Amino acid sequence: TGLTSMTTELFTKRLDLLRQILPKLRRVGILYDAGDPNDALSLKRIESDCGKLQIQPIRASVNKTSEFAAAFKTLAGHKAQALLVTNTALLISSVASVVEHAVKQRFPAGYGSSNWVEAGGFLSYAADFPDLYRRVATYADKIFKGAKPGDLPIEQPTKFDFAINLKTAKALGIRIPQSILVQATIVIE
Repeated sequence: TGLTSMTTELFTKRLDLLRQILPKLRRVGILYDAGDPNDALSLKRIESDCGKLQIQPIRASVNKTSEFAAAFKTLAGHKAQALLVTNTALLISSVASVVEHAVKQRFPAGYGSSNWVEAGGFLSYAADFPDLYRRVATYADKIFKGAKPGDLPIEQPTKFDFAINLKTAKALGIRIPQSILVQATIVIE
């Protein structure tokens, strides 16, 4: 019962967007929190998607903010061409630092919400969270009116945000194809 944000499933879309923007993409870094059990699912999904696209996944785990520099050095050493960042409390609470490292290493990165892009990140693709919050209220209303929670299905998002930061793209020397740009719901110039 409830709503899902499809966090793990949307890594597929972020990877696909990166591949469309960077057609020569062959190695993608994955920044994740090894201490977060949800990241095991995320890693499995990302690595499976990479295999289907013949892209080599490069893992870089962190357990605390002091490990960010070493993780990005590892990714650079393995010649990652882009980056996917998981949605853990550690990483979300360190948006500015993660984005700074990604831009410094010249990694176009895919994130799980538009606040990363607003902070200077390259792109994000995620469920439209304000829409999900409104739908939670509707869901709760059904329960207050007598619906049994066990009888209500889990609902998936129906609206998604695709954000792209053109300033960051320019700084990274990346031209965004018009076919991708027109899909964006949020464009930061």
